[in-house]
Amino acid sequence: MVGKLMKETSPYDLHAHGGGGFVCFEVDDTVALPLLALGRASLRIRGQAEQLTLTFEDALVTIDGSGLRSLMEHLLAGQVKAIRPGRFEACCVEHLHLVDA
Repeated sequence: MVGKLMKETSPYDLHAHGGGGFVCFEVDDTVALPLLALGRASLRIRGQAEQLTLTFEDALVTIDGSGLRSLMEHLLAGQVKAIRPGRFEACCVEHLHLVDA
């Protein structure tokens, strides 16, 4: 069941026109964080595995998957509306972890 869900669900949505001030993380609940509070974004690549770490003022978000470079570029441009576990074309978000700081 999880394999089917991963194949059918896009890992992130983009704003249709321009950008937005918040990005939603769909973990257990949906959590929206302001992009202005994003202090640091780092992408670590180890073979096929990639990890995107986002440090906000009040939260730390870790995204594990592959092909995350395009997600990071869209996020830093303010174009990402929502991120969730899923797979679409060359991008896969396998795990999304959010911790309050």
